[in-house]
Amino acid sequence: MNITTIITASLFLMSALFVSPSLSPAMAAGWQIDEARSKVHFTYTRDGVSERGSFAKFKGSADFDADQPTAARLELSIATASIALADKLAQGLATSAEWFDSRNHPDAAFQLTSLSQQDETRYAAEGVLTIRGELKKIMLPVDLEIKENHATASGRLTIVRKDYQLGFGPSAIFVEIGPEVFVDFTLVARKL
Repeated sequence: MNITTIITASLFLMSALFVSPSLSPAMAAGWQIDEARSKVHFTYTRDGVSERGSFAKFKGSADFDADQPTAARLELSIATASIALADKLAQGLATSAEWFDSRNHPDAAFQLTSLSQQDETRYAAEGVLTIRGELKKIMLPVDLEIKENHATASGRLTIVRKDYQLGFGPSAIFVEIGPEVFVDFTLVARKL
């Protein structure tokens, strides 16, 4: 539900952060997310009322050589149990078997497949997102700014819950969660 959005956003942000052509040309550069400076928030509707949440724990790494952008590598994982919601009952439910099934699927994962520059700071990132064992190709527009050894990626993503079978089961009788989740993110990465 909420985490899908967060995960997708984080994954795509990382893609852009790690594969920017602004890096020094002859040398592959490694990047790592700075969790303390990064933020991923999401909104969704619960019984017709807008709610907010966030996702706290994620990690990733990548390599990039400007002379061989097609060889860029990116791997990102997010701990599905690190979802934060105002309603603690809903937070517990989000990690249950009906949602992220954190016991059997503790991490969601993303692998970059391609990144293309749209204009000076705008990129289109494509990759494979795995949640609950379901693999889906995704694409995300990302705004990217690189200053010396730090990069900041931001954007907004809409996630459709049924794509990952999130929130289907008995709990749907008691609470109605909207079919889409909207994620706003700002991710900061540092060069290694």
